[in-house]
Amino acid sequence: MRFVTIAVKNLARRPGRSLLTIAGLAVAIAAVVALVGAAESLEKSYLALYETRGGDLVVQRRGGAVQVSRGMSESFGKRIRALPQAGMVTGGLLDIVSFEDRGLFTVFVEGLPENDGAVLDRLKVLSGRRFESSDKDGVMLGRILAANLGKRAGETVEIYARKFPVVGVFETSNVYENGSVFMRLADLQRQIDRPGQVTGFLVQANPPGNAAAIATLARSEEHTSELQSHHD
Repeated sequence: MRFVTIAVKNLARRPGRSLLTIAGLAVAIAAVVALVGAAESLEKSYLALYETRGGDLVVQRRGGAVQVSRGMSESFGKRIRALPQAGMVTGGLLDIVSFEDRGLFTVFVEGLPENDGAVLDRLKVLSGRRFESSDKDGVMLGRILAANLGKRAGETVEIYARKFPVVGVFETSNVYENGSVFMRLADLQRQIDRPGQVTGFLVQANPPGNAAAIATLARSEEHTSELQSHHD
């Protein structure tokens, strides 16, 4: 008797077990497909976010599009600014928190430099105001996140086991940002014990959008140890 014949008879002899096995395999395959799709969607959203900020390249450590756990020195921005084709260079820090009582398990907290015009200047403030230099440990909430948390400007939100004053609620054209928390870079560095570190740099070519300038920048940055750049 052939092996295939034995296998078929075993499947037919115990249809219940066979159906459960097939169902288990289907669930496992569906889960893998869903996770891959979610990862690809996150990567595309991440890169689209920086495109809307006017950046031509994103510079970070090698190993993936979104690296929350790995950082690089904030001072590395000076080396990028020294490149002949580099224009605006802005460093930012990224972290992930959850609000389990609201069913929110992947909320991004972004630390922004005080002079980050690429982000702050294009925000539409719905209530409250933008950051000011005196706003130590103040946060801004995206419109979607504020609605999900039931928070408004002037209230507080608990992050990292402490309460932060909400100085403003904002809206942008990016869904990723509308569901995020914005915090001053120095404040986030202190909260997650990452002094002097950023997740990566948003780099604008000089002149902005110039293909030759972008290519030159990409070559220069990719030759730097342990770094990678993402560009159009």
